[in-house]
Amino acid sequence: MAPLYWLRRACRPRPSFTTIQDVLHKTGGTKFNDLLVICRNSFEADDLSNIVSQNLTVKVVDGNFRVQLVPTTDSNPPASYSVKYNCDGKSQFPETWVEGTATTPLRIREGSASTSLGNLPDHPSQTPIQESDLVGLTSDLALRPVRGPGFSGGARR
Repeated sequence: MAPLYWLRRACRPRPSFTTIQDVLHKTGGTKFNDLLVICRNSFEADDLSNIVSQNLTVKVVDGNFRVQLVPTTDSNPPASYSVKYNCDGKSQFPETWVEGTATTPLRIREGSASTSLGNLPDHPSQTPIQESDLVGLTSDLALRPVRGPGFSGGARR
């Protein structure tokens, strides 16, 4: 007869996983070869399993990227993954991913949300940020002098 603690472990819920699989390229057409660091805080998955904080380093070889993540769209508290692209040994391009449930592999851009927070040189999937997206930027720019009659960029009188 199995000890009681084995039965408890067997009855615990197991989280589902979503596979993220993609081929990453730099703008020049060369394939990305480096690391992605994926971090998450603790949360409760939609099946009530407890997911602990973890940092996961994924090596990208010849552009090929594949990882399995616990979906976060229905988590408690709301959760996301912090992803940092490392290029030439430097953390250069952070993103925030919120993953949904999928039965087939998703590409990075097919996740339920992917928010770019930085710039990676030669990275093709940069999302432009609008001036209106930055609080106060439009009003600050309106205060700057504009070109016109009597404007002299470098000369002081």
